[in-house]
Amino acid sequence: MKGPTSIDAPVLYLEFGQGSLNVLHGDAGLDLPLDRLENGRLTDPCQERIVASLGNFLKGPAQPSRLRALCAVGSRGVSFRRLSIPPSAGEELNRLLGLQIENEFPLPPDQLAWGYRKLDSGEQPKDLPPGHQAFLVVAVKKEILEEYANLLARCDISAVFTLSAIARSYLWPQSFDACAALDIGSRQSELITFEQGLPVSVRTVPWGGESITEAIQEKLGISRDEAEKLKIRSDRELSSPDEVRPIIELATSSAVESLARFITSTGGSPRLLYLTGRSARQKGIATQLARGLGCEVESRGSEVVASPGRSPAIEGLKKSSQLNGRCPLLILHVSDAKVGMKPVQPALRKLATMAGVLLGACLLLPYAEALLLKSRLAN
Repeated sequence: MKGPTSIDAPVLYLEFGQGSLNVLHGDAGLDLPLDRLENGRLTDPCQERIVASLGNFLKGPAQPSRLRALCAVGSRGVSFRRLSIPPSAGEELNRLLGLQIENEFPLPPDQLAWGYRKLDSGEQPKDLPPGHQAFLVVAVKKEILEEYANLLARCDISAVFTLSAIARSYLWPQSFDACAALDIGSRQSELITFEQGLPVSVRTVPWGGESITEAIQEKLGISRDEAEKLKIRSDRELSSPDEVRPIIELATSSAVESLARFITSTGGSPRLLYLTGRSARQKGIATQLARGLGCEVESRGSEVVASPGRSPAIEGLKKSSQLNGRCPLLILHVSDAKVGMKPVQPALRKLATMAGVLLGACLLLPYAEALLLKSRLAN
């Protein structure tokens, strides 16, 4: 089943970001740095560090044999589609959606982790064929989630996955229509766009809090650490030297203007933009973005990032769980076939290949001898 799923109350909330893993267990939180390869996968030492750290973090009173977790993931490789199919239910519904996904997405359904939500009458497209039903489908490469699922399975954690960008939307008024949301990270951000209250696109923005630091560094000709200290002092409204304060404001304004230009160039200015993330609290950033985009800008959930494990996405996951299914999350389903299986080591894989070759040679040897003997007799 790929559709909305009844989720038992989770024991853990997690978020895999680009550079960090946030974990919330009751009132206790944990933040872990992530090291990735060029292809985005976690390095082996990083995976081992996560397993050890989660094991220590979850020690304490007796826990269930397998902890339930609700896990948010980033937008890398994620796509949304609105699809329509004839009336159907159960496995037939999944089969028809799978055929549509095969036509709409660059990868076949068995290589995707995907989920759907049936659209209400007010959300359906105007050109919907008579008698058809419309669905919002979200999909991502299955291997991305399988890596996380297998890693958590080693810690006896059974995870259900959704998107961080969707989880954060639970921090907003649930009556929103057309808007966008920007979660500002350290070096990159996530921008998700909604129409009729439904997500239509999500993308990574190559801009983050470090962009302001680098602008200050360049304007003043100082080190990165000195620029970061000046940015923090400005953020906390602490006094800065009179001669550098205008330069800091100019550098910040210049960096935010570049962000506004990028947003406008990739999809136009939204009518309303929500901001989340640590850097969303940067002094003047909401006002400057509103000026650059020509729209209303509101900061949401930026205060929750001060505590370990409490990212805006995790706060959104918690809020969604408290709604008792009235506004269900869009869940990405991962095949259980590979989850929890120990990956085959390269050396073992090589031995298995060699064994297969030798077995094939042994089976073919009698036929080869017969052919050789026949050739000699013919001569």
